Amino acid sequence: MTHSSDYGLTLEESLGPSAKIWPAYVSETEKQDKTLAQDCQRDMDAILIFTGLFSASLTAFIIESYKNLKPDPNDATILLLRRISQQLSDLSDASSSLPTPTFPDASFTPSTSAIVCNLFWFLSLGLSLACALTATLAGQWTRRYLQATESRSIPSERARIREYLYQGLERFGMKAVVDTIPMLLHISLFLFFAGLVLFLIPVNEPLALVVVTILAGSVTLYTWCTLLPVIFSDCPYRTPLSPWCWRALDVLRKRQYRTRISFSLKQKLHIPSSMAQASAMDATRHSAERKQRDLTVLSSTVQSLDASGRLLELVNNHKPSLPVDNRHLTTMLRHSDLSERLVRILETSASCHPDEKAQRIPATFRSISIVADVWTKNHCSGNTGDIYFGAKTLVELCSSDVIDNCDRVLRRNYLRSLVALVLGIYRPGERAP
Repeated sequence: MTHSSDYGLTLEESLGPSAKIWPAYVSETEKQDKTLAQDCQRDMDAILIFTGLFSASLTAFIIESYKNLKPDPNDATILLLRRISQQLSDLSDASSSLPTPTFPDASFTPSTSAIVCNLFWFLSLGLSLACALTATLAGQWTRRYLQATESRSIPSERARIREYLYQGLERFGMKAVVDTIPMLLHISLFLFFAGLVLFLIPVNEPLALVVVTILAGSVTLYTWCTLLPVIFSDCPYRTPLSPWCWRALDVLRKRQYRTRISFSLKQKLHIPSSMAQASAMDATRHSAERKQRDLTVLSSTVQSLDASGRLLELVNNHKPSLPVDNRHLTTMLRHSDLSERLVRILETSASCHPDEKAQRIPATFRSISIVADVWTKNHCSGNTGDIYFGAKTLVELCSSDVIDNCDRVLRRNYLRSLVALVLGIYRPGERAP
C-alpha cells in the first residue's frame, strides 16, 4: 500500500494546509488536552497541599525522635555530678568501709526501635518532599505541553506539533510518572504510622496498641480498595497500586491463554489492555445484567426529562413511520411510565399561563397522538402492554382547547387516537371512531 491518493496525489499534497481534517483534529484534541491538563493540575494542587501539611507535621515528630539517636547531655551532667559527689565523700571519710558505687558506662548505643523509627520517618519525609517536587514539575510539564500545542495558528502545523508532542508524552510514560506520585505519598503515610508505633512502644504500650489497631485497619482497608477493582471492574474504589496489581494479573492471564488456547482462537479473543478497557468491555458485553441496566437507563431518562420539561421534545422527535423510532417508542411504553407522564403534563397544563398553555397543550397532544399511533400498530402483537388513561382524563382531553393551525383537523386526529388508545378498539387497517 502506497502513501498516495486515488487521484495521483501524494499524501503531502492531499493533506495540504487547506485540508479540513486539520481544523477538525485541532478542535477535538484541544478539548481532550484541556480536560487532561485540568485534571492533572487539580490532582497536583491537592498533592502539594497534602504534602505541605504532612511534611510540617512529620518534621515536628522527627525533631523529637532524632534525639534518641545521640546521648542526652543531661545524662552526662548527672554522671559528672555523681563522680564529684563520690570524690568529695571519699575525701571527707577516708576510713569509710562503704563500697564504692558503680556508675554506668559513658558509651552510648541507640536502641533498635529508635533507629528503625527514625529510619521510617526520614524515609517518609524524603518521599513526601519528592512527591511535592514531582508534582510541581508535573504541573510545569502540563503547562508547557499546552503552550507548545497552542503556539501556532495554522491548523496543519498545530495538529502536527500536537501529535508529535502527544506521542512523546506516551513514549516517555508521563502518565505513569504522574500516577506514581500518589502511590509514593501513600507509602510515605504508612511509613509514618509504622514509625509512630515504634516511637510509642517505649513510651506507653497501651497507646502504641491503639495506634497499631488503627494502622492494621487502615492497611486492611487499603488492601481491599486495591484488590476489589481488580476483581470487580465496576468497583468505584481504587488506589494507585490497583493498576499495577491488574497488570500483574493480566500477565498471568495472558500466560494462561498462551498455553491453553490456539493461536487462531487468541486472535478472536478481545483481551483488555487496561482497567478502563476491561470495565468498558464488561459494561457493553451482551448479558442479562446489561439488559437490566438498559431498562434502568430508559426509566431514569424518562423521569429526568419529565422533571426538566424536555419529555415532549423527546417524543415529538420520533417518527412512528420509521421502524427504528417505532421500536424505541414501543420499548419506552413497555418499560416506563411514559403514557402516564404525558397525561400528567396535560393535566398540569390547564393551570399554566395562557401563552405557555397555548404551546404546551398542542405539543402534549402531538406526543400522545404519536404514542397512540405506536401502541395501536403494535397492539396485535402484544408488545406495548397495558396503557390506561381513565375516563376522567378522557373527558378532560376532549374538553381541552387546542390552539394550533388547522384546529379542527388536529382536534379530530388527536381525539380519534386518544379514544382508540383508551378504549383499545382500534386495529390496523380499520378506521378509528
